[in-house]
Amino acid sequence: NNIKITDVLLDSSLHVKLNNFNLPLLAENKEMGDADLPSSGSKETGKAIVKEDGKSDIYYFGVILMEIITGRAIKSENDVSVVKDLFQVAIKADKTARKQILDPAACKEYSDKSLKIAMELCLRSLSSKLNERPSIEDVLWNLQFAAQVEDSWQGDTSS
Repeated sequence: NNIKITDVLLDSSLHVKLNNFNLPLLAENKEMGDADLPSSGSKETGKAIVKEDGKSDIYYFGVILMEIITGRAIKSENDVSVVKDLFQVAIKADKTARKQILDPAACKEYSDKSLKIAMELCLRSLSSKLNERPSIEDVLWNLQFAAQVEDSWQGDTSS
Protein backbone atom coordinates (compact mmCIF):
# COMPACT_ATOMS: atom_id res chain seq x y z
CA ASN A 1 0.00 0.00 0.00
CA ASN A 2 1.89 2.99 -1.30
CA ILE A 3 0.88 6.48 -2.35
CA LYS A 4 2.18 8.72 -5.10
CA ILE A 5 2.23 12.48 -5.31
CA THR A 6 -0.40 12.19 -8.05
CA ASP A 7 -2.74 10.54 -5.53
CA VAL A 8 -2.73 13.57 -3.23
CA LEU A 9 -5.46 15.98 -4.30
CA LEU A 10 -6.85 19.27 -2.99
CA ASP A 11 -10.55 20.01 -2.71
CA SER A 12 -12.12 23.42 -3.34
CA SER A 13 -11.21 24.49 0.21
CA LEU A 14 -7.60 23.35 -0.32
CA HIS A 15 -8.01 20.39 2.06
CA VAL A 16 -5.83 17.40 1.23
CA LYS A 17 -7.61 14.31 -0.08
CA LEU A 18 -6.07 10.96 -1.00
CA ASN A 19 -7.23 9.64 -4.35
CA ASN A 20 -5.73 6.16 -4.15
CA PHE A 21 -3.55 4.45 -1.59
CA ASN A 22 -2.73 1.29 -3.45
CA LEU A 23 -0.06 2.17 -6.01
CA PRO A 24 3.67 1.40 -5.85
CA LEU A 25 5.98 4.41 -5.61
CA LEU A 26 9.75 4.09 -5.91
CA ALA A 27 9.70 0.29 -5.95
CA GLU A 28 8.50 0.16 -9.55
CA ASN A 29 11.22 2.50 -10.74
CA LYS A 30 13.79 0.57 -12.76
CA GLU A 31 16.57 3.02 -11.85
CA MET A 32 16.57 1.75 -8.27
CA GLY A 33 17.11 -1.90 -9.06
CA ASP A 34 15.61 -4.77 -7.10
CA ALA A 35 18.81 -5.35 -5.14
CA ASP A 36 18.25 -2.12 -3.21
CA LEU A 37 14.90 -3.22 -1.84
CA PRO A 38 14.18 -5.85 0.80
CA SER A 39 11.59 -8.46 -0.05
CA SER A 40 7.92 -7.92 0.76
CA GLY A 41 7.21 -8.55 4.41
CA SER A 42 10.80 -7.87 5.40
CA LYS A 43 11.73 -6.45 8.79
CA GLU A 44 15.07 -5.35 7.42
CA THR A 45 15.91 -1.74 8.26
CA GLY A 46 17.41 -0.86 4.92
CA LYS A 47 15.89 0.98 2.02
CA ALA A 48 12.41 2.10 1.15
CA ILE A 49 10.11 -0.85 1.63
CA VAL A 50 9.62 -2.24 5.11
CA LYS A 51 6.23 -3.80 5.79
CA GLU A 52 5.91 -3.37 9.54
CA ASP A 53 3.69 -1.05 11.60
CA GLY A 54 2.99 1.24 8.64
CA LYS A 55 6.58 2.45 8.61
CA SER A 56 6.85 1.94 4.84
CA ASP A 57 3.86 4.24 4.46
CA ILE A 58 5.71 6.81 6.58
CA TYR A 59 8.71 6.49 4.25
CA TYR A 60 6.51 7.12 1.22
CA PHE A 61 4.87 10.04 3.01
CA GLY A 62 8.39 11.45 3.46
CA VAL A 63 9.02 11.13 -0.27
CA ILE A 64 5.76 12.93 -1.05
CA LEU A 65 6.54 15.66 1.48
CA MET A 66 9.96 16.04 -0.14
CA GLU A 67 8.31 16.48 -3.54
CA ILE A 68 5.90 19.07 -2.13
CA ILE A 69 8.69 21.06 -0.47
CA THR A 70 11.03 21.04 -3.46
CA GLY A 71 8.47 21.07 -6.26
CA ARG A 72 10.45 18.31 -7.99
CA ALA A 73 9.60 14.70 -8.75
CA ILE A 74 11.59 12.16 -6.75
CA LYS A 75 12.19 9.25 -9.11
CA SER A 76 14.91 7.20 -7.45
CA GLU A 77 16.60 6.44 -4.16
CA ASN A 78 19.50 8.58 -5.41
CA ASP A 79 17.12 11.57 -5.69
CA VAL A 80 15.96 10.91 -2.11
CA SER A 81 19.55 10.76 -0.88
CA VAL A 82 20.60 13.98 -2.63
CA VAL A 83 17.62 15.97 -1.35
CA LYS A 84 18.03 14.53 2.17
CA ASP A 85 21.59 15.88 2.16
CA LEU A 86 20.32 19.29 1.00
CA PHE A 87 17.68 19.32 3.75
CA GLN A 88 20.24 18.40 6.43
CA VAL A 89 22.47 21.30 5.40
CA ALA A 90 19.56 23.74 5.01
CA ILE A 91 18.10 22.96 8.44
CA LYS A 92 21.40 23.93 10.08
CA ALA A 93 21.86 26.94 7.79
CA ASP A 94 19.80 30.10 7.57
CA LYS A 95 16.44 31.10 6.17
CA THR A 96 17.94 31.96 2.77
CA ALA A 97 19.37 28.46 2.34
CA ARG A 98 16.02 26.88 3.17
CA LYS A 99 14.15 29.15 0.74
CA GLN A 100 16.53 28.11 -2.07
CA ILE A 101 15.38 24.50 -1.70
CA LEU A 102 11.69 25.39 -1.56
CA ASP A 103 9.50 25.12 -4.65
CA PRO A 104 9.81 28.58 -6.29
CA ALA A 105 6.03 28.74 -6.70
CA ALA A 106 5.64 28.59 -2.91
CA CYS A 107 8.64 30.65 -1.85
CA LYS A 108 6.69 33.59 -0.40
CA GLU A 109 3.77 31.51 0.84
CA TYR A 110 5.31 29.73 3.83
CA SER A 111 7.07 30.84 6.98
CA ASP A 112 10.62 29.73 7.58
CA LYS A 113 9.64 28.05 10.85
CA SER A 114 6.92 25.89 9.27
CA LEU A 115 9.27 25.04 6.38
CA LYS A 116 11.93 23.92 8.88
CA ILE A 117 9.37 21.78 10.74
CA ALA A 118 8.33 20.15 7.44
CA MET A 119 11.96 19.48 6.44
CA GLU A 120 12.73 17.91 9.82
CA LEU A 121 9.60 15.75 9.60
CA CYS A 122 10.56 14.72 6.08
CA LEU A 123 14.05 13.65 7.20
CA ARG A 124 12.69 11.64 10.12
CA SER A 125 10.14 9.97 7.84
CA LEU A 126 12.91 8.97 5.43
CA SER A 127 15.18 7.49 8.07
CA SER A 128 16.83 4.25 6.98
CA LYS A 129 16.33 2.97 10.54
CA LEU A 130 12.77 1.79 11.01
CA ASN A 131 12.62 2.68 14.71
CA GLU A 132 13.66 6.29 13.98
CA ARG A 133 10.70 6.94 11.67
CA PRO A 134 7.80 8.75 13.33
CA SER A 135 4.47 7.10 14.00
CA ILE A 136 1.47 8.30 12.01
CA GLU A 137 0.29 10.06 15.17
CA ASP A 138 3.61 11.90 15.42
CA VAL A 139 3.39 12.85 11.73
CA LEU A 140 -0.11 14.22 12.26
CA TRP A 141 0.94 16.17 15.36
CA ASN A 142 3.90 17.74 13.52
CA LEU A 143 1.75 18.68 10.52
CA GLN A 144 -0.83 20.28 12.81
CA PHE A 145 1.91 22.17 14.63
CA ALA A 146 3.38 23.39 11.33
CA ALA A 147 -0.13 24.51 10.28
CA GLN A 148 -0.56 26.44 13.55
CA VAL A 149 2.81 28.11 13.05
CA GLU A 150 1.79 28.94 9.50
CA ASP A 151 -1.60 30.32 10.57
CA SER A 152 0.11 32.52 13.14
CA TRP A 153 2.62 33.74 10.54
CA GLN A 154 -0.10 34.41 7.97
CA GLY A 155 -1.98 36.45 10.59
CA ASP A 156 1.16 38.45 11.40
CA THR A 157 1.93 39.22 7.75
CA SER A 158 -1.62 40.32 6.94
CA SER A 159 -1.75 42.76 9.88
